[in-house]
Amino acid sequence: MAENKILTIAEGIISQRDGYCGGEPHITGKRIKVRHILEWHEEGVTEHEMIREYHLTPLEIHAALAYAYEHIGKLRTAITTANEFAEQFRQQHPPILSQASIDAIKPDDLEDDR
Repeated sequence: MAENKILTIAEGIISQRDGYCGGEPHITGKRIKVRHILEWHEEGVTEHEMIREYHLTPLEIHAALAYAYEHIGKLRTAITTANEFAEQFRQQHPPILSQASIDAIKPDDLEDDR
């Protein structure tokens, strides 16, 4: 008798392996982490925008969100850790140019002199 196996929507679409995307769950074949899709969704980025900007399919987006909500505790921890790391990095490596210096650059300053 064949063994019954329950397949989830995320199977084959979500991967997780050491050395790829920091070992975090991601869209198979892409370097887009499940936590990124969750964050974008929670920030109000629409499915259409994710498809256009990140070349995701609707199935990939829905699989990532389904996976995210099944593993929400781990993903919340990963988001917190990544945000803490980014903040620590910003404090240790302040920008070379201030925002005022960047805003003062005129389009003519960026023209190629070739």
